[in-house]
Amino acid sequence: MTEPSENIIYQSPREIMDDYGAWFAALCLRYIRQHSDFIVNDFGTFAPAIPSLSEIVHILSNSNSQLSQNWLDEHEVPTLEQCSELLAMIMTSIRERTEATFESCEGIHLDKYLPGEFLKQAFGLESYEIEMLMVLALIQYDERYARIWRYVSGAAEYAPLNASYLQRLFDFVDPEKFRRVLSAQSSLRRNVLISLGVVPSWKSDTPLAYAPIFLPNRILSFLLGEPADIDISGVKLLRMTDDDKHRSTAVDKELSRLLSKRSSRIGIIGYSGMGRTTVLCRIAHKLGMRVLEIDLNLFCEDNLEPASIANFLCTVLRETRLQKAVLLFRFMEVSEANHHKLIRLVHVIYDILSSAPSSRVCVTLPHQTSLSRDVFGELNEIVFPRPKRDDQVYYWRHNLSHYLPETDAQNVAVEVQY
Repeated sequence: MTEPSENIIYQSPREIMDDYGAWFAALCLRYIRQHSDFIVNDFGTFAPAIPSLSEIVHILSNSNSQLSQNWLDEHEVPTLEQCSELLAMIMTSIRERTEATFESCEGIHLDKYLPGEFLKQAFGLESYEIEMLMVLALIQYDERYARIWRYVSGAAEYAPLNASYLQRLFDFVDPEKFRRVLSAQSSLRRNVLISLGVVPSWKSDTPLAYAPIFLPNRILSFLLGEPADIDISGVKLLRMTDDDKHRSTAVDKELSRLLSKRSSRIGIIGYSGMGRTTVLCRIAHKLGMRVLEIDLNLFCEDNLEPASIANFLCTVLRETRLQKAVLLFRFMEVSEANHHKLIRLVHVIYDILSSAPSSRVCVTLPHQTSLSRDVFGELNEIVFPRPKRDDQVYYWRHNLSHYLPETDAQNVAVEVQY
């Protein structure tokens, strides 16, 4: 197979954004030519914010007026055919470069080289959904493209895209399909890849067609290839300790087997201090994954509504895919008092986890209970046996080393093992 040329391979996500920037500019030119009666008034003036008689005629007859077409010709706006040819040429180049880059990196580390392709695979998106995310990203991060959109939309200040605008921009997408893409059950919204705002005059009754569409800053940073720390309250990134030299066991092999699957629901059975989290972090690290820990007690705060919990959990699950991480719930650390509060959220948590089948979820608990099954479903159990003497010393020393000098930690560990 011929090696792809270096100048065709994308070297960074910014290069991809630049190509999509050219595509977006051509898209706006086509938009102007296609919807000229929306933006050129009866006096031949470019005034997209002011409805004209021609616009009404356009809606009724579905044909652009000669007046507006003449204005566009005089100002050397490319014809509709030229715009379509330009769009096709740019998109062909983007696809060829994407395929070459994919082959070059052998489909590995897509988040680094092809973040759009990574999102497409991780969340099961269509190509036009990625294109929509790219348009939102361009407008939100680069003033050049924001100015282009202000020019086209006729807004004096930043004008967020809405479904109505996007549908006209993406006129190759069926309107019904477009509505489904923006519905609450779509992958884009369920995985918090986009957010919908409200129009002040309508508030919560804002029609879907006119709801402003935004790209969360986390997704914008991801598409730009910018590093991001975990910035979700109640969630922390666990790291493998440098001194973890614990020997491999049958538990390690079984945990590795289950985590190697694209979808896993694992119950790590045992008591505190037995090294379950240490082993999980080590196995995840070997498989090229990270571990995100979530505190279930957060869900039991009195002032939290189920909708807030659902949105929070969707955001966390999104992060596990972006980070290629395992999500760890410490169920055994939920207090007895909070068990009763958790019952009211059983269906919320269960439904959210069920809607994200391609995720890896681990739960630490002494044994499965009716409540744990209601929340997480039936878990594949990995039972940590009572550790042998040497292992006990290791775990005690490891935990005590955070509070005592190394020698003292070793001595105490030897004394307290049973």
